[in-house]
Amino acid sequence: MPVLPSRHLLTALACASGLFVAEARAQLSGDPSRGASLYLGLPGGEPSCVECHGPDPGQNRNRLLFAAQGPAAISLAITKAAPMGYLRELLSEADRADLSAYLAQVNNQAQDEAETVVWPWGLEFGRLQPGQTQEQSARLFNRGITPLPLSPMLQSWPGTVGGLAMTHDCPSSLPSGESCMATVRVLAGAPGRVQASVRWQDDAGSALAPVGVSAQVTDGSAALGLAALAGAQPPALQLRASPGVVAVVEHEM
Repeated sequence: MPVLPSRHLLTALACASGLFVAEARAQLSGDPSRGASLYLGLPGGEPSCVECHGPDPGQNRNRLLFAAQGPAAISLAITKAAPMGYLRELLSEADRADLSAYLAQVNNQAQDEAETVVWPWGLEFGRLQPGQTQEQSARLFNRGITPLPLSPMLQSWPGTVGGLAMTHDCPSSLPSGESCMATVRVLAGAPGRVQASVRWQDDAGSALAPVGVSAQVTDGSAALGLAALAGAQPPALQLRASPGVVAVVEHEM
């Protein structure tokens, strides 16, 4: 004879499920652009998500995209997985919401549900010395059936050191089946962290598949990372974004 769960157990399970769903919906209030930056670099220079999950979150390494279900999923993961325990104190509720909102967009693209696709998901510049400059690019594809209103923007986050610049070749309306590219240049300043995001915005101001930007500026005695561009001279920058300020480069056709 089968054993049926008690009414109290069913009620408890329903409440727990409801709480998880409510937390999952909370991801809608997160900022995916900030989440993209957090994925590459965490506060205080602590090991980032990339250490265990890799630079391409779409690969779902170590079940990363479970976190797309909401901030509660991140809280559960960092509670159960001992190597992630340090994140319990490090990540605020806002951090978890932002990361989850970003990973939800990654998950949509991984499941072929998104009309916009970006590659790569992150621009990791590694370690730079003061005065060095390096640039990397990301491309956005419109695989929808209608033109995509587009306005790429560069946003840096509080605490970012040095200069940032972005140029792009995106038209104001990207035709179906076409792509465009944004190029970010980092000019390393004083030692510290560079954290920013490329926001591919539509005409409603919504962030479409944001791309994180991260670099660590070290003092002159530190060894350079593989991403450093030795001997480069800083060119004239078309755009500078101060910490916490959104800046736009207008594309000339």
